[in-house]
Amino acid sequence: MTVAVIFTSTFTGATGLGGGLMLLGFAFIDWWLELTILCLGAVLGSWLGTKIRPYIRQELALKLLKGIMTLLALRLIASFVL
Repeated sequence: MTVAVIFTSTFTGATGLGGGLMLLGFAFIDWWLELTILCLGAVLGSWLGTKIRPYIRQELALKLLKGIMTLLALRLIASFVL
């Protein structure tokens, strides 16, 4: 833990960033809300997927996955073009 504190003070002092707990070059304190929501979403999504998996046919799940991935790819392409 001492190494992380020394690294934090050196890194923040060298770059001019202020405050916050930095570990491996990332300020976790500054993003605590987003990280908490991300973790909760992952846990809830995993739990929900486990509960509904027995009720969804594999063919339907694959079609939904391919459709969602296609829409995300088109959105990404459109964001670069427009």
